[in-house]
Amino acid sequence: LLASISKVTDDPIKLFYDTISLPETQFVAQKLLVNNNILVLTPRALVKEAEGEGRKVVPAFGDRPHVPQNEGLCRSSWVMVEKWL
Repeated sequence: LLASISKVTDDPIKLFYDTISLPETQFVAQKLLVNNNILVLTPRALVKEAEGEGRKVVPAFGDRPHVPQNEGLCRSSWVMVEKWL
């Protein structure tokens, strides 16, 4: 995975949104991030924030309809999904 991404770009990666979030993709994403930037994960993070390196790991909450604070948003959004697609 690391080699494949490196073939596509050699620019510094400042934001990595990992929707797959398997252990392998999380570790590769964190390795590719430049310091002081962000890794967004949809399920639970398996990697730790790189202490002293300024990389942040943040969870994405909008994809979790069963979390109480998302119920209203998800209920109204799911009604529209078919139209959006």
